[in-house]
Amino acid sequence: MRKCNLVWFSKTIRSLVALCGLLLLGISLTPIYASGADKSSPAVVGQVSFLIGSVRSKSANGVEGEISKGSSVRVGDQLMTEAGGHVHILFVDGARISLRPLSRLTIEDYAQGSGKKGEAAIRFRLDEGVVRSITGSWGEAARERFRLNTPLAAIGIKGTDFVVKADPNRTLASVVIGAIVMAPMDSVCRGTLGACDNGRALVLSEAMRGQMVELQKGQLNPVLIPAFDLMSRRDGAAGKTSLLASNKDLGASSETAATDPEGAAGDPASQNVTLGASAVTTATNLLSNKDALIWTRYPWVQRVAGDDFVQTFEAANRAGLQSIIGNGGYALYRDASGNPVFKPNTTSAQFQLRQSLASLYSPATFSNHPVDVAGGSLAVNFVNNTFNTSLNLASPMIGSTQVAAQGVISNTGAFSSTSGNASVAGGFNHNASQAGYLFEKSVPQGVISGITLWGR
Repeated sequence: MRKCNLVWFSKTIRSLVALCGLLLLGISLTPIYASGADKSSPAVVGQVSFLIGSVRSKSANGVEGEISKGSSVRVGDQLMTEAGGHVHILFVDGARISLRPLSRLTIEDYAQGSGKKGEAAIRFRLDEGVVRSITGSWGEAARERFRLNTPLAAIGIKGTDFVVKADPNRTLASVVIGAIVMAPMDSVCRGTLGACDNGRALVLSEAMRGQMVELQKGQLNPVLIPAFDLMSRRDGAAGKTSLLASNKDLGASSETAATDPEGAAGDPASQNVTLGASAVTTATNLLSNKDALIWTRYPWVQRVAGDDFVQTFEAANRAGLQSIIGNGGYALYRDASGNPVFKPNTTSAQFQLRQSLASLYSPATFSNHPVDVAGGSLAVNFVNNTFNTSLNLASPMIGSTQVAAQGVISNTGAFSSTSGNASVAGGFNHNASQAGYLFEKSVPQGVISGITLWGR
């Protein structure tokens, strides 16, 4: 008996030591990607990356309290901003939401699909206020399983950066990149995911500049109306500004710019929507080369070493350039006025890598780490509209790895991968002398993503 007790005691000590080791390494025994179906132990799916003012959270089991930068966000949480309150959430798949003052948003589902039909589920409920949503890798991979509901409307996506403003009597939505599908909330839409096919849906895409979609209480169908800035408290004719005004350099003080990465346009105290002189100058410079491809960064993306070839988002929009592709952090633009038709001046081409930028996103720590792009190749056949590309990547965290992808080119000059070990999407300038693409590759440590610029 004494021997058995000693064996049991020894095993118990070894188990406790192992458990302590896991905790010291920061390894959670509850999977971070767990489904939100079990409300007794909801999954951690995001983290507060930015906060102004007072923001409260109410959990699925009714626990309520103030949140701060770095707080975890779980499935079932309802986020509530007070007057002057503003919060950004960074999700485990790289998605982002920005919740404006006097808003209430609930994260009803946030789960990644694993190849079994019906497992992927991303669903938000905006009871009131304003939210900006930028789709992450989970939403991009399962767009048919993404939904944002308001008291009146069901909104699905087609790969999107979009803004929604809602209250019990009205829902408004605008699109920055991609497209959305809005339908009136009814028995067909309630309890489902993705775009609702009830025969009364309306599509709004980024190509429909100057327009937004509106659904009022009692209306049978959503309608298109002239766009104005939903990220501001101003509304209607008095508040009509550019759809992208919340991304623009508003000439605010450096302190304000550092405090609010979306700029003063979204702040209730903001009264003036005027473009800063620096952005006007940059926009003028961007127009000087009609054939150039231009990478831009969103306002909330910090500058990093080696990104001197990346311009500001507001300057490209000021210049009236056309976006080809974007991922919520960076977007590729070209001029649409001088040469609106894609017309390659060759039948095939070998491109050289001119500029690149890459990072590893670690969902375990919600952090980004630089990745070196050591070179690559891009071969294009414009006769059969195909491409083949590779990149050599390296960093201390991942060692060495390679991006390899093949795909097709559309008649507009946009292209995307159809096979390979990574996702690639990009485009050419109008004469196909330049190319640029976004790439994304999953590795055991997280997700590597980046941008490239090519010439010949």
